Amino acid sequence: MIGKKAEEKSAASINQVMDIIEERKKEGELTYEQQRSYEHAKILGISKEKCEKARKRLEALDLLGEKTVIKLTDIMPPNQLLLKQILVKEGKTFTDEQLTKIMGAISGK
Repeated sequence: MIGKKAEEKSAASINQVMDIIEERKKEGELTYEQQRSYEHAKILGISKEKCEKARKRLEALDLLGEKTVIKLTDIMPPNQLLLKQILVKEGKTFTDEQLTKIMGAISGK
């Protein structure tokens, strides 16, 4: 969006992106980029309730940064191998116990 200034910069989950674009859609026609983002978010989106619960559980662990929590709730890794690949971005080593707690928070156990 040429000529527009960002009011606020922060990480956003796929569900938050969907909400933002749906609000924008009410104002008028979406640009090509917005439409593509909306379609992408629709394909990848997981139920808002499930993501919100997982996000709260992950934040309660106090092991991860905000961006990593958002990435984990967007992807919802089904196994520890994928979890480890996502956590590489965190830049620290996690014990097996911590990985188990994170997997439990994601899966709701």
